[in-house]
Amino acid sequence: MSKKKLEGLGHVTCLIVGDWSHDGHSMTEVVSVASNLTRDQLIEAYKAGVAAVGLDPQEEVACDYEENWVTIDQWRKLEASGMALKDVFGDKSCLEFKEAKRNVEIGEQFTLYPEDFVRMWMFVANKVNPDLRYEIRLDDPAVINIGGYGLLSN
Repeated sequence: MSKKKLEGLGHVTCLIVGDWSHDGHSMTEVVSVASNLTRDQLIEAYKAGVAAVGLDPQEEVACDYEENWVTIDQWRKLEASGMALKDVFGDKSCLEFKEAKRNVEIGEQFTLYPEDFVRMWMFVANKVNPDLRYEIRLDDPAVINIGGYGLLSN
């Protein structure tokens, strides 16, 4: 990651994907996003984006147990707002992109992975806030794993 690319992205926010309340399967993944907005500004940008897009991925996409997809109707709302499959997957050469493209062409849902969902969430946040700049950080150096595995076993 180049220093120039991170310039002006002074805020790191951790987005929790999965069962954040731990009342179901308790599995989560934390994805860090470096951006030029504070956590609270990012939340407000997302809320405004939801109103503009007409879809709240946080409440409507992949929100039931073992539901790891976006429906074609949900995708059409995002697509109508300017989102492209490359915005979800980042890499048009990856297998997931090719499968999603095929599914969209035949009018079927497609599978999402945590980073894809984060890109979708950030697209919505960016929709009405074009000044939002961000970078998804999959290897966040600010996170320190301190152990304690046994502390959460009972």
